[in-house]
Amino acid sequence: MAEYAALGMQVAGGVINAYGTLEEGSQAHEMGVLSQQQYEQEAKATREAGAYESRGIRAEAERTKATQIANMLANGGLMTGTNALIIEATAKNYETDALVLARNYTVDAVKLQNQGAMMRYQGDLARRNSRIRALAGVFTGMSQMTPTIQSMMPATTRMSPTNQGMVSQMNSWKPSSFSPTMASQSTWNAPASSTKFGASMGAGFGIW
Repeated sequence: MAEYAALGMQVAGGVINAYGTLEEGSQAHEMGVLSQQQYEQEAKATREAGAYESRGIRAEAERTKATQIANMLANGGLMTGTNALIIEATAKNYETDALVLARNYTVDAVKLQNQGAMMRYQGDLARRNSRIRALAGVFTGMSQMTPTIQSMMPATTRMSPTNQGMVSQMNSWKPSSFSPTMASQSTWNAPASSTKFGASMGAGFGIW
């Protein structure tokens, strides 16, 4: 009876750990999405502020031009020669200021958008890693429960030495030690049922 209680506690602990890991990744993803939305709003406001100030500069340019023309006419001048060049140069200076201002605001807006995209990427990456950790935790828990399950089984149905070696080989496998060469030289072939089980588990966690 104690073995069943211990096994139940191991299963419950594994489920809780996996859920907690997935929930952590989900929250990180949501924070990434919210952060990106916030940065997008700030970028939009920045562009609008740049456009507003640029319109203000162009409006000031029109008022200055009208004042210059009025002063010239009042003094008996004509819109030719030096007078025309002065008015044209003033208008160009105002337009240059408007364009530079708009460009600076656009650069700031792009920076904000890039920051938002980075926050979103970090959130997506955290969610993906949490799924991998949860899946790895499930398999680790299964390997840790093997001795308990074997102790509950009759001696005639316990795992044979050959299968025990296979389980030991699976438990000692590490992703960092895997390479295509090793895969081609491997002498152990997983049963079709275990391959389907691994694929279904991966699909359930959304990794593949």
